This record gives sequence, structure tokens and C-alpha cells, in this order.
Amino acid sequence: MRRFFPILKRMNEKLMLPQPLKYMIIKEIAADLEDTYNIYIQQGIGEAEAELKALEKIAADDRVINQLIEVHETPVRKMLRKLSKKMQHLIEITLWISLLIIVGVIVSGVIISSEKYSNSYFNWFTGGLIICIIGISIPKFYEIYIKRDYTVQNLHQGLPLLIFISCLVIITGILGFFVELQEFIHTMVKFGTEKLNNTVILLYRSFTVICFSFAAAVAGAVLWLILTLKILNIEEKEQAYFF
Repeated sequence: MRRFFPILKRMNEKLMLPQPLKYMIIKEIAADLEDTYNIYIQQGIGEAEAELKALEKIAADDRVINQLIEVHETPVRKMLRKLSKKMQHLIEITLWISLLIIVGVIVSGVIISSEKYSNSYFNWFTGGLIICIIGISIPKFYEIYIKRDYTVQNLHQGLPLLIFISCLVIITGILGFFVELQEFIHTMVKFGTEKLNNTVILLYRSFTVICFSFAAAVAGAVLWLILTLKILNIEEKEQAYFF
């Protein structure tokens, strides 16, 4: 079946379909090519001519590829295909900005509602990093799971930044914990039990900082893991037939 690999690889590169659907289509076309080729060989036609006739009969050209994409593309892609590239980009950018604003309002509300107990500068910084995590993850989920419009080359785009920000959240939490703890110790040494209420608040705030940041970091790491496993599965299907 290697005689048809060049044309199959070209079709594989042109088919913008999710795995394993693309793999199944390529495999089906390959089987049809091989069956047609064998029929011509049994009729006494030479190998080179049989290969050429098989390709002509299957008509493995751009027209067929476009038809396959049209048949199997997702409803979201069919809807977007009716719009210009510029309009698609404008709609997606508007949705992402709106989503980030909503997430920002929710995160700010959570921090503000905690009042003095967890209203630490470190929590605000962590909240900003959470918005970054959402801003990277949601478009990636949209690209892979909903729109399903991607190439193998750009699948990992954004994932290194996602895990980096998750690690940065952990570092922020640890740093914030020790800074708040140091302030707690300083207050204890300076005032003793005179300002016990404020002292307890500082201690509580130090634990709130590290808990909030660790929860955000775990969420970011889980999102990174889900996306990475999905991408590895896509790459495995992409290479399964040709390597």
C-alpha cells in the first residue's frame, strides 16, 4: 500500500478534520485505492498504469477533499464557513474579550466578598493569573473540541504558557504565605495579645493566600493535562497510518 503514500499524505495534510475521523477517511480511501489497483492488475494491466488508473477512478484530488470536508465538518464550522475570515475573527475576539470580562468580574467579586480576611495583594495577583489561565484554556478547548479547526503544528501552541502560569500561581501563593506570615509574626512580637483580633486576621489571611493560589494552580494543571492528553491522542492518530 506504500505506492499510494504520497497522495494519501497530501490528502492527510489538506483534510482539516478531527481525529479519529480523518484517520478513518484516509484509511477508507487507501483501501479503495488498493482494491481498485488489484482489480486492474488482475485484468493484466501493468503496475504503473494500474496505479494511475486507480488514482483516476478514485479521483483523489482537491475536489474530493473539499467534498469530504464539507460532509464531515462540524455544525460550528459550517456556520462559520458562511462568514468571511475577518468576520469570524471579529466574532471570536469579541466572545473571548466578553468572557474574560465576565471571569474578571467573578474573580474580583470573590476576592472582594471575602473582605479583610483574604483581601491580600497576593490574592489579586493570583486572580489576574486565573484570568490568564482561562484566557488560554477556553480558546484551546473551543479550537479542539468545538470548532475542530486545527493543524498538528499548532496544537501545542499556548500549552507551555498555561503550565508556566500555573507554576507561577504556586510560587505566588508560597511567597504570599510567607510574606503574610512574616507580618503576622511581626505583629505578634510588637503588640502581643493587645491586637489579637488583627493578629488572627493576618494568620488567617496567610493561609487564605496559599489555599487560593494552590486551588488555582491545580485547576490550571488539570486543564493543561486534559488538553495535552487530547493533543497526544490526535497526534497518535495523525501518525498511525504513515509511520
